[in-house]
Amino acid sequence: MAQISPLTDISHFLAKGCASGVEGISWAWLDAHGRTVDFRNAGGTRCTVTGGNRVQVRRVYAEPEADDGTRVLVDRIWPRGLTKAKAGLDEWCKQIAPSTELRIWYHHDPERFAEFGRRYRGELHAPERAQALAHLRELAAGGALTLLTATKQPEISEAAVLAELLQH
Repeated sequence: MAQISPLTDISHFLAKGCASGVEGISWAWLDAHGRTVDFRNAGGTRCTVTGGNRVQVRRVYAEPEADDGTRVLVDRIWPRGLTKAKAGLDEWCKQIAPSTELRIWYHHDPERFAEFGRRYRGELHAPERAQALAHLRELAAGGALTLLTATKQPEISEAAVLAELLQH
């Protein structure tokens, strides 16, 4: 996975016409290819600009939004305290989740994210996960795709690794 860094130059957004209220930018993330993972202005309005397939990562606890497209939970374990009705899912693709051993080793430690991504991409070659990844590719090719996770830091989750893979 490419290293994700904070956005400091908003010219990318101005060129795409997505920087209304530029003075109020709160944060945005770019991947190594300059594609925006997420962008919010001070009012909380989201503007997602991507190259290729439109794949975004969100917390499953966040309210569904009209531009989410197909919403897929990619965690192996169902999110604590969330009903299926409240989640607003189209699918739960638990087969794509990293192994229990890898999840335990990683423990959402930001310093381990790069190595986690490398190991997880290796796990995606296993037949069941490869089939699930192919299914997610089909969904992404058909329109907007939102990968959902329960983690508090979705930008360093398996969903972020998957989004990077699906956008290539």
